[in-house]
Amino acid sequence: MPFSIEPFIPGAVSFLQFLEQLEWVFEHHKVTSDEDKRTSFMATCNREVYSEIKRLFPGKDLKKLTFKEITEALQKRYDKSVAGFIQRFNFYNRVQGSNESAEDFILDVKQQAELCDFGDFKNTAIRDKLICGMADSVLQESLFDEEDLSLSRVEKLILNREANNARKKIIAGDRRASVIIMAPWVRMIKNNILQLHSAAQLLVGGQFSQMR
Repeated sequence: MPFSIEPFIPGAVSFLQFLEQLEWVFEHHKVTSDEDKRTSFMATCNREVYSEIKRLFPGKDLKKLTFKEITEALQKRYDKSVAGFIQRFNFYNRVQGSNESAEDFILDVKQQAELCDFGDFKNTAIRDKLICGMADSVLQESLFDEEDLSLSRVEKLILNREANNARKKIIAGDRRASVIIMAPWVRMIKNNILQLHSAAQLLVGGQFSQMR
């Protein structure tokens, strides 16, 4: 069966996220039975994952295990190592990259928050992280002075600020381009004026000589 998903690589994404995407692949290929899912997964997993399955089920016939048994054991094994305080550590140390868009930063912070078990504090934690981790220091300082900021308002301010800065750069670029384009015309007009001025002086000088 052709697959459109790469084998799971420990540390790249959570195993839970990998399983979610894998279920979409199964649905696309109309794989419904547990046995077919198990066979497809075991046939395509990499050597490291296969060895881990062997360690999790020592001495057992893997063909007698269900897909659910295998994946639940792997999820406990792989997702456990990046759970709890480690996820929160990564979350609180997240900052916006110099070339990272505001939208990507917001989405990544939200995704990271889902792994931190924040509960009812989640939206507040996301809001605080967006403010503390944003690259725009001017907007950041202005938000420090505001009270009762909601997550949605902070998101809107960050996105609008980035859009406004982008427009300013475009306008500034157009102005510089206009100056560059107009420069030859300005020089030509200036030269024409100088030539006309010189011609006028010669004409006036000639008329004055004739009068004398």
